[in-house]
Amino acid sequence: MSSTSCLIHFKGDDGPLTNFSEVSFNKFLTSHQLWLSLDGQQRDIAEQTKVTIEEIQKMDNPSQAIKSLGYHRSCYSKFTNVALIKRAQARYAKIQKSDDDDTDDDYDNDEFFCI
Repeated sequence: MSSTSCLIHFKGDDGPLTNFSEVSFNKFLTSHQLWLSLDGQQRDIAEQTKVTIEEIQKMDNPSQAIKSLGYHRSCYSKFTNVALIKRAQARYAKIQKSDDDDTDDDYDNDEFFCI
């Protein structure tokens, strides 16, 4: 694990790499957990980084490993952006509601027949 590449890279974003601090890594972890249950490119990145996160979480003292990982500021910003997360959550909730409405179709008809 080293900062030779961006851990949360979005295609087309480059620039200098910044090493994670414990604070920036914790914010990344929070976003990572949220994106795993949502959709979009951020979810793909969360899936791709899952093994790395699990390896770090198993370490007794992960500080050095965390500080050796890097990110582009623009990639970090896209991944941890609260507004993007909330939009994805709203989109997901809307899809879930639509799926729930579709499964209730058999019961939407008010006509019941008794024998």
